[in-house]
Amino acid sequence: MPENTIPKGGYLEIGFPTSSFTPTTCHAWDLTGAANLKWPGDTATTKIVGTVTGSAPTFYCTWASALTGGTAYGIHMDAAGTTLTAGQYAPVALESHAGKGAAWTGPVIDSNAAFDAITVAPVANTFTIAGAATADSASCGVNTSMPKCNSKFNNPGETMSIEWTMSAFTGFGATEAIYAPFDIAITFKAIANAAVSKHVYENWAWVATCTNTQWGKKTTDAAGKDVIPKASVLTPTCKATTTKLTISITKDSINPGSTANWGTFKLGWTISVK
Repeated sequence: MPENTIPKGGYLEIGFPTSSFTPTTCHAWDLTGAANLKWPGDTATTKIVGTVTGSAPTFYCTWASALTGGTAYGIHMDAAGTTLTAGQYAPVALESHAGKGAAWTGPVIDSNAAFDAITVAPVANTFTIAGAATADSASCGVNTSMPKCNSKFNNPGETMSIEWTMSAFTGFGATEAIYAPFDIAITFKAIANAAVSKHVYENWAWVATCTNTQWGKKTTDAAGKDVIPKASVLTPTCKATTTKLTISITKDSINPGSTANWGTFKLGWTISVK
C-alpha cells in the first residue's frame, strides 16, 4: 500500500526483471474487504484507471484519479500476446511519484526497491477434448428423411450441433485457480467445404452461440440421479471466426480445489456449425 496519497496524474514506476513481461494496460482497485481480494474486471466502475507507458524493464502507470495513502491496492496489468515461463521473477522495484516531471523524474512519494516479485503459475499442460453430436432432431429442419438427424447427413444451412467436453486437466496444483473474467479460446482447423457428389455447397460456418452444459464435476444425489453443475451464464458471449471460437467467462472462476481436483474437473459446451 502507498504510505502517502498518490495524486491524480501521479504515477507508479515499476521495474520488472529482464525478460519477464511487457504490460499493455494497468489499473488499480481497493483491496478493502474479503470480497475485493480479486480483480473485479475490466468493466468494474470501482477500478482506478491507469495508463501504461515505458519499455522493458521499466514501465510507468499514470493514474486518472488519486490513490489514498494507507489503503491497500491491487494492481492489475495485462500483457496481451505475452507468453511467460512458469516461475518466480524478482526483484520487482516499485516507486510512486507525485507527477511526471522531466523525463519521468517527478518527486518520489514512496519507494520499495527489492521486496516484490512476480509469480507465474503453470497453465494446464494437457487436457482431453472430445466431441459428440447432440441428440436434437429439430436440427435437421426440413431434411427429416435423412437417416440420422444432427449428423454428417445434414445439409448446409441446417444447424449441426456438437457437444465439446474438456476434462482431465493436468499441470495445475490442487490450490491453483483461474479467476473470472477470462476467455476460453479454442482454435480449430478451417471448416471444410460441404460437398455432396459433384455439387459443392457453401462452407460450413461456426454459429456464434455457445451453450454451457457442464461446469465442474458431475455428482450423484441420494436418489441416484446425476447432478451436473452449470455455469452462471449458460450462453455467454461467443465470438466465432473460421478457425477460432472465443468464449468470454465473466462470472465463474475455475477453482477445482474447492469442489474437485483438476483431474476430475470438466467443462462442456454445445457449439454448432451451419
